[in-house]
Amino acid sequence: METTSSLRRVYLSISLTHKEDRFTWEPKKGVRQAVVARYHDGVSPVFTVVGGSLREVEKHIWQSGCITLLFWCAALVGSFLLVFATA
Repeated sequence: METTSSLRRVYLSISLTHKEDRFTWEPKKGVRQAVVARYHDGVSPVFTVVGGSLREVEKHIWQSGCITLLFWCAALVGSFLLVFATA
């Protein structure tokens, strides 16, 4: 489990060289975040870190997989019936 301080130490040090990093972060088990960290240099250097939950994205991927499996099974059954109906 990562804490905010480990986020600062690891990812934000990378952002100093890249200016912007995109990564996923799991602060607690079962909680995943898509995070963008951007470094703004200038008179007063600052980091901007924005994150959003991946729960909805993972839900949509699961639903798409289920629908794909359903149509694949229907196509398999349909093919099977056509082969034996014409034989």
